[in-house]
Amino acid sequence: MEKRDKPMPPELVQLIKEKMKYGKGRIEEKLLLGMNKYIKILKTDEIIEGTVQCIGEEGYDKKRWKQIKGNIKFGGFTKNIVRNPLMLKPYRGDKYVIKAIIIAAFEKKWKEVYDEFYDSEGNLKKNEALGIEVKNTDFKKLLKTIALNNWSASANFSTPQWANFVKFPINEGLIKSIRCQIITTSEYYRFGFKLFRKNGKLFGDGSIQSMDNNFVIHYGKNFLSNELFITTYRNGILQRPDKYIDVKPSNNRVISELFIDNENILYLILNGSEVFKFFINKEIREQVYMLAWADGNEFEMSVENIEIEFET
Repeated sequence: MEKRDKPMPPELVQLIKEKMKYGKGRIEEKLLLGMNKYIKILKTDEIIEGTVQCIGEEGYDKKRWKQIKGNIKFGGFTKNIVRNPLMLKPYRGDKYVIKAIIIAAFEKKWKEVYDEFYDSEGNLKKNEALGIEVKNTDFKKLLKTIALNNWSASANFSTPQWANFVKFPINEGLIKSIRCQIITTSEYYRFGFKLFRKNGKLFGDGSIQSMDNNFVIHYGKNFLSNELFITTYRNGILQRPDKYIDVKPSNNRVISELFIDNENILYLILNGSEVFKFFINKEIREQVYMLAWADGNEFEMSVENIEIEFET
C-alpha cells in the first residue's frame, strides 16, 4: 500500500502562512472557514472523511466554532489539519490534508497553486519555484522524532531553585518541536524549557538563569491563585513582567506544545491556544532541557506523552 505521507516544500508553507496572515492562533479558524466554503470540492476528492472535522453543509458558524474550539484535543483538529503540515512538520504531511489546506487558503486559485507543486497523484514535482526535483526521501532525512519515557518530577534539593530537569537527546541537529502533557495538583510550580548552545550552562550562579546565549520560557501557578502565567528570560534577563493567560488546566492537566518555524520564531501553545511567540537565535536550538521547579517549595509533577522533533 502506498504511503500517503507527502513532502510539503518550504516555499509552499511560506505562501500559505503569508496568505492566512498567521497570528494569535487564528489560522485554524480561517482555514476552517475556507474548508466550509469549498466543502463540495473536499467531498468530491474524498478529503472530508476522517480528515476534515467540525465542518458541515450548513457552512461556517461562529457559535459552533466557539463550541468546538475549547474541545480541541492534543493530536486532534489543530495538530492534524494545521500544525503538522504548516508548523510542526512543514516538509511532509498527509496528501489529503495538504490539498485541503491549499483549497482553504487559496480558494478559487487553489488549483493553479496545487498544480504548480504537485501532480495528480499528490507527488511533489519539478517546478520553477523549487528549481530542482525534490524526492520524498530527501525530506524524511530533515526531521527526526523521538518519544521519551514519562517523567516524574519533584524538588531536587541539590540544584538551584530545587529544579529538576531532563536533557533532550539531540546529539547533532536543532530542536524543532516539543510536545508533552503535564499533570500536577501542586499549588505552586514552574514548568518550562531552556534553549542554549552546546557549550552553554544549564545553571547560573544560584539560579536557573545564566548570562550566556540562552532562552528560558516557562509557565506556572502561584499559591492562592488558579491563574497560569508565562515568564521568559533572554540571556538571564527577565524580558517582561509575568503574562497571565486565559488557559485553565483540565483535570489538572496542561497540554504543552513548543515549536520553532523556519524563520526561528518560537511558539508556545497550551491546551490548543497560542499563548506566546518570539524570535530566537538559531544557535540556541542546539541544546534543550525540560525543567520543573517551585522556587524552594516542594512539588509533584508527572510529564507524559513526551515527543521531541529536531532537524538533522
